[in-house]
Order: sequence, then structure tokens, then C-alpha cells
Amino acid sequence: MVAAAARALGVSRSTINRRIASLEESVGAVLLERATDGVTPTSAGEALFDVAERVEGDVMAAERTLSGQDFQLSGRLHVSVFDVGGLVLAPAFERLRRTHPAIELVLGSSDRMLSLHRRETDLAIRATVEPPSPDLFGRRLGKLEYAVYGRRRVVADVNPPWVLWDESVKATGTWRLARELGKPLRVAALVDRAPLMLEMVAAGVGLGLLPVRLARQRRELVPLGCVPRAEQSLDIWALTHPDLKRAARVRAAMSLLGEHAAECLG
Repeated sequence: MVAAAARALGVSRSTINRRIASLEESVGAVLLERATDGVTPTSAGEALFDVAERVEGDVMAAERTLSGQDFQLSGRLHVSVFDVGGLVLAPAFERLRRTHPAIELVLGSSDRMLSLHRRETDLAIRATVEPPSPDLFGRRLGKLEYAVYGRRRVVADVNPPWVLWDESVKATGTWRLARELGKPLRVAALVDRAPLMLEMVAAGVGLGLLPVRLARQRRELVPLGCVPRAEQSLDIWALTHPDLKRAARVRAAMSLLGEHAAECLG
């Protein structure tokens, strides 16, 4: 718990421990029980956490309400985008900047889903096989199609090896597809990021399931069989919190992304 808090805040564990000790002295209660295998909150700690969480929620709700009434087409717009989305939608973001040069884009790509409710980002570009949460405001940008690609010599192999996702990525469908096509399955490499998979496949390490839009830009890659594979396609959504949907920067971004996404994804 302490180590995770230190990483999240970008400070040392000793700094976190000092702050906890100071808080315990201030409230006159022990908030954490310390043991050799870690720490657990006391009843007082749990009660304080509940109050702090409610206060944080109220503050964030106020911030979202005020931001949602911002009618200026200027300032920073924080966008969380999955890594392939950033590569594919880059031309749409360029058009946004060209159309509204006073908007400063702050783009972040992370394995962790940043929270729109906690105001960790203003706009989230997400890929999903299921509709997004109904408590978010969103616009479907299009479909990102995938197919199996490889270098010509790899595709010509009787039973070519594969570049697959490692255990940190929830991609059971990709593994299932590889097992169907590879008999027996030969794994050449495991990766945890899509750009790395693209480069490994392009280098000839093995076959990989790649976004058709990106794979077609690499002359050294050829598809394996039918293109695309509909069961591996993902819907791309631009999402924001309902309190922010009227903010000028958010509306402009969602509008332009919606207009140009089809061109980027096709």
C-alpha cells in the first residue's frame, strides 16, 4: 500500500511514512496497522478514508461542473489514448490543432485506464468490443480492423511462429486465433505493447495480429489469408464525462475526431 502510494505520487516511501505519521499525530489516532508483510487500515483509518473519498468526489464534481462551462477554444485538453489509437488517429489530432491552434493537446498513452470521473483526463479514446459505460458521454468513431500479417518468408512457412501478447495483456482472442491457425502453436516472442508487436512482426520474428491500417503502410508485410478478421475488430470511442460535454475544447475535439476518424481508420 505504501509503496503503491509512493509510486502514484512520485515520492519516496519514507516521505509517505512521514506524512502518515504527521496525519496520525494531527488526528490523534492510529490509521494504519504495520506488520512485516505490509500495512492495513485500522477502523479509524477506514473511517477517514470514507470521508476523504467523499470530499474528493465533491471537489472533482465541482471542477467538472466549472470546466463544463468553459466556452473558450483555448487552453490544455488532456486526452488519454491507447497506443494504437494514437498512431492511427494522429492525422485527426493534427487537424484539430490546425483548426484550433489555441488548444494545447496533452496526450497520454498508458496501459492504465485513466478515470474520467476522477478528472485524470478530459477525453478518452478507447477500443472496446462492448458499448462503453452508460454514465459516460461518447461518440463512436469507427471500427479498427485487424488481420494476421507477417514477412513473406514467414507467411510462406508451413507452420510459422507467432508474436503474441504476454500475460499482462488481456488478449485471449488473439491466443485462441493463433492456436487455431498454428498446429502446433509456435511462440517466437511475447510483447506488451502494440507498437512493439508491429516492429517485431515487420522484422520477421513471426506472425502477428495487427491493425490493417498500420500493416498496409509497411511494404514488407503481407496478410495471411482473408483480410480483415471481423471477429478481431474493435469499436473506437471518444468518451468524456457528461459534465464536460459542453466544454468548448471537448466539443471541438469530439467533433473533429468524429469527422476525420473514418479516414484515419479506413
